[in-house]
Amino acid sequence: MGAETMNTGRLLSVDLNTGEVARRSLGAEQMQRFIGGGGMNAWLLYNMIDENTEPLSPDNPLIFGAGPLVGTSYPTSARTTATALSPLTNIYGDSNGGGIWGVMMRSVGIDHLVITGALPKPGYLLIGPDGQCSIEDASDIWGMTTGEVDKALKARHKSSVAAVIGPAGENLVRYANITFENNAHSFSRSGMGAVMGSKKLKAIVIARGKQKNPVHDAEELNTLGQQVKDWCKSLAFPKMFTKYGTMLFIHTLESLGLMYADNWRRPITPGDIANIDTCAYLKAVESKDVGCYKCPLRCGKQWRILGGDFAGEHGHGYEVAYIMTLGLILGFRDVGAILHLANLINEKGFDINEFCGAVGMLNDAYAHGLLDPSLLEGIKPGWGDLAAVEQLIEKVAANQGIGAILALGTRGAAAAIGNGAEQYALHMKGMHWPAHSAPPFVLAFSLSPRGGDFLKGVPYLLLQPINDQTSKLLFGGTKKTMNFNSHADKGRAVWWHENYKLILDSLGICFYLGLSMLNHGKLVPAHLAAAWNAATGASMSGADLQMAAERGYHIQRAINTLRGLDRRHDSFTRRPEPDSWARGIDMNKQGMLDEYYAYRGLCEDGLPTLERLAELGLSDVAWRLDSVGRLGCMNEPKYYLPVQKVIKDPAPDKFGKGLKMKIKNKVRAKVMGNMTESPENLKNQFLKMSEKRRRKQRQ
Repeated sequence: MGAETMNTGRLLSVDLNTGEVARRSLGAEQMQRFIGGGGMNAWLLYNMIDENTEPLSPDNPLIFGAGPLVGTSYPTSARTTATALSPLTNIYGDSNGGGIWGVMMRSVGIDHLVITGALPKPGYLLIGPDGQCSIEDASDIWGMTTGEVDKALKARHKSSVAAVIGPAGENLVRYANITFENNAHSFSRSGMGAVMGSKKLKAIVIARGKQKNPVHDAEELNTLGQQVKDWCKSLAFPKMFTKYGTMLFIHTLESLGLMYADNWRRPITPGDIANIDTCAYLKAVESKDVGCYKCPLRCGKQWRILGGDFAGEHGHGYEVAYIMTLGLILGFRDVGAILHLANLINEKGFDINEFCGAVGMLNDAYAHGLLDPSLLEGIKPGWGDLAAVEQLIEKVAANQGIGAILALGTRGAAAAIGNGAEQYALHMKGMHWPAHSAPPFVLAFSLSPRGGDFLKGVPYLLLQPINDQTSKLLFGGTKKTMNFNSHADKGRAVWWHENYKLILDSLGICFYLGLSMLNHGKLVPAHLAAAWNAATGASMSGADLQMAAERGYHIQRAINTLRGLDRRHDSFTRRPEPDSWARGIDMNKQGMLDEYYAYRGLCEDGLPTLERLAELGLSDVAWRLDSVGRLGCMNEPKYYLPVQKVIKDPAPDKFGKGLKMKIKNKVRAKVMGNMTESPENLKNQFLKMSEKRRRKQRQ
């Protein structure tokens, strides 16, 4: 092991109160315990806050973490996590972004950037090419939109990247985001932009540095990276994902009957997505595939609208989340309108998902006569009403009028309106997500430590029956596990997917690379451990990486436990109509929450236990929880499984074995190959699947 190349966690801390700047090493041992990136961020946050820290106070640190693979030759090595207490939920918060932000951090010798305190007046942090820091005056750019300030700072500081906030962040909208590279990328969820705004920090600018990332065995890392690139070129799912990006998932979700419309009121039909799906997008725009640093998938879309009311408008991204939120929740059935609204929201600097959840609630409250019309200042909310949503975007960004209510988020806005509006506020732990209506997915969204979303533990391997062998090898998946409409044996799937996602976030590689590869039995923990070892000189196994992720998840859980969360909060809200979203789903059924707690080592009340924390080398965390009466007690053996018994580390050559699997893979390759040939083929294949499901339901 080359000590000079071992990743020791280079941390830069900036205190905005005093102007003090300090550098230190986190140490190789700590990096092996938490890997880096999102895992290490959680540990840093845990040690810097307590149960009384207010998210919008100077005491709430804003932490950026670039994993040990970021900026290396390994594919998709561009992901960075921003972490803080969330102003939206008042609990653990984080957001993960791509582009080149993390690459630029590491080019100036920073793996983790910790910002504390607050400025007395608007400013921005400038980090020069050799890592020197200064606070610059931002009075001339305060009030600018994200695109405007990005352009201004690029003109001022050549060869740099700027992470910026818009008016929403300045005005402390609880779900304000941080964007960079002219809104091509962002830290969108959990309100990280509001944390920056509370610190009077308009931007963080990093100049391109000359420091080389420490790599232990560059030749081996290049070889492993080339293997991943070859998989991306040869395997069916990544080829299809490269062509269509995340928007292909709307076809999958509709065909399986998992999506709902009109603020989750009713199941969607093929007609609901016909004018906003993949085919519609490619007809409505001129589109170019783009990717983050070192990304062979290039799933991003750069577009220019060809016709209609918004002809000539251009921007980045047509994500499945846009379709689900602006399209299905709010009722827009026009690609141009969705892209236009997404642009407006990104320029103002706030999270599209949370905004649409809040406006969906507002639409229902208005329709059911639950809100005082004078609050609306002449706006008449309604499904697919472009003028109304444009006005609401402006008011939310300004945090004024009805916008000041919606700026609180879905849960907070409903509570402020009162009079029963809460029954139309769909969220988990205070964060909205347009969730897939089936037991394992609702379980995953409800357990997410930052609140409702699919980028934590969504068990995507269950979406394709062909993944039964992979699921069995990785987490003991059964036939019952693979039936996503049942409740049985689902806790284990969510537990494993949570840990796998945290491994990716901690190493600094992309979730969608993992999703694409796992569907073919590739990029399993053993593959990721090989990359980690080549990069750092460590000798970690796939099981060791999973233990590090388990450790990181318990730190996130401990933060929330200290802030009062327990089993009651691992839940979701429902609409009042019995036939709406999540009908028939029960978190307390066998195989759901209790099974998850058993695999995660929590007590039946959802609290961390001494047994699991001791296994993870976190006895000090157990002591802290116990000192405030928040340590769980393991009364029933059925609620606990030793971590060494549940973590599996199958060798890569175990996947895809057997004649039956080979035949299944050939069939899948043929079907997906046909769908990749044209968007019409993609659409028609999923329409056949949708109709087959509907016929079965009618029988």
